[in-house]
Amino acid sequence: MATDRGRNLSKLSGSPKSSSAGLSVTSYRPNPSSSISSNYSGALNQLAGQFSGQYASARAANEQRYAEAKNIYEQIIGLFQPGGQFGKGFEAQIGRAKTKSVAQGTQALVSSGLYGTTQTAGLAKKFEEEVGAPARLQMEDVRMSKYAGAMGAKAGMIERREDEYPDYSMIMNLMGQIAGG
Repeated sequence: MATDRGRNLSKLSGSPKSSSAGLSVTSYRPNPSSSISSNYSGALNQLAGQFSGQYASARAANEQRYAEAKNIYEQIIGLFQPGGQFGKGFEAQIGRAKTKSVAQGTQALVSSGLYGTTQTAGLAKKFEEEVGAPARLQMEDVRMSKYAGAMGAKAGMIERREDEYPDYSMIMNLMGQIAGG
């Protein structure tokens, strides 16, 4: 074992030593071009590893942002779709206005002595024709406009997305050219 270490040290130091078998060991001279080539290769491998890691983390971040944007659009669309929360407060406001209007009309009929007539039954219908239905139609137009806008914005975001990926074969060819000299 000690003689093996001596041989290995003599190769590295460049001083010839005789072995116990009587053979002469010549000095070791490194090939400078293979050393430089291996340094480039190691550096290129390290750069490729860093590039791949950074690319993977950037792609994951982009995918996360894209998923978040789609989720936001889904929430907006859910708000404006039929049965969504848009307009619920307006509907309640129309209901309160209807109750108030019918009560005022009924009071006016009582004051004039016409409360027991058929005019009382028509108060709610008159409110719906004059106020309720037009207001609801206008709100539905706004809701549909916003719903269509949200759907269009989501479709535009999806359409504009471009997934550009690096050409690994080109990168590897460039690295090979650099390593080759």
